[in-house]
Amino acid sequence: LAGGGSVGFSSKAPLPAARIRATLRAAWEAEQTRYGAYGEHAEVKMAVQAGAMWNVVYNPLESVIAPVIRGNPWGWDPAVLSDDWPYVLFDWDTHFAALMLSLDAAGKELGYSVLIQVVKAKSAEGFVPNGYAPTRKSTHSQPPVGSKVLLEMYRRYRDLWLVELLLD
Repeated sequence: LAGGGSVGFSSKAPLPAARIRATLRAAWEAEQTRYGAYGEHAEVKMAVQAGAMWNVVYNPLESVIAPVIRGNPWGWDPAVLSDDWPYVLFDWDTHFAALMLSLDAAGKELGYSVLIQVVKAKSAEGFVPNGYAPTRKSTHSQPPVGSKVLLEMYRRYRDLWLVELLLD
């Protein structure tokens, strides 16, 4: 690297750095094209998406999630023994993140995954709690924003299986 070279890492087969750069460039150009669909709001879409994606993590126990907070703030989850997978989901925030992530077809599956995770956090009483951590749920809910988010996702993609999965 001291000579000005570059190193590339790939999760697939070993690839030369030039091929990795070309792949990344093509992905960047495709993303820019998706932003173009938002016209004068393209920059807003980019900023909000970047904010939502910053918190997206893959938890091997629960799949892809978009927590509002990574970590264990305020000691909210007393069972956390390490910082490997602590997070907090908040009802409205996580529903809105799911909707934002699903706004274009490239984020559809990610939005679905986030929506499924927050709805499946429901309490034994059957409501989606205002706050959720792996070993703690709040005892109250908020207005049913999740229903509206699910309706909007259904209107956009017409995937009945998602509705059937999330509604009892």
